[in-house]
Amino acid sequence: FGDSLSLSPSFPPSPFLSLSLSPSPSPAHSLHQALVSLRLCRNQISTLPAPNKWKCSLLRTLDLSRNQLGKTEEGPKTRKLAFLTTWHRRDPDPVCPIEFPVILRDALEVLSLNDNQLEVVPQSVCGLRNLMELYLSNNPGIRELPAELGQLSNLWQLDIEDLNITNVPQDIR
Repeated sequence: FGDSLSLSPSFPPSPFLSLSLSPSPSPAHSLHQALVSLRLCRNQISTLPAPNKWKCSLLRTLDLSRNQLGKTEEGPKTRKLAFLTTWHRRDPDPVCPIEFPVILRDALEVLSLNDNQLEVVPQSVCGLRNLMELYLSNNPGIRELPAELGQLSNLWQLDIEDLNITNVPQDIR
């Protein structure tokens, strides 16, 4: 790999990006397959690549903290006369467009999603079987934890600081 690393133009350089590679990646592995740690905090990321685009099967730590995950693009608010429009309530069951790929299921151990704008815990997090640490603090929209989090038998650190959680699944307590 040499002493330098170049990123594609679609991935802007950032002082908040750090990469760690597996100790001795085989020549058959490309750079992204050798990643074991990826820190992408403070990069204004609002979406993740499609699950089929992920190739980092050895990734153990993923830090996506202090981004814009969960942010919805709402247009400017305008006032309308009540008889010209229909009242629409906010969806009581928010849907999370953030999806973690199956390729991370067996390797990922630490996931930092704190300080974003998530309204729900992405359901795909519950499929990360080897997850040991999950950081969700400072996502004020998260009000509930999925019951499936209790199935993550290796999870020992769950950071929900500054969240107004109305339920804590029995298996997590």
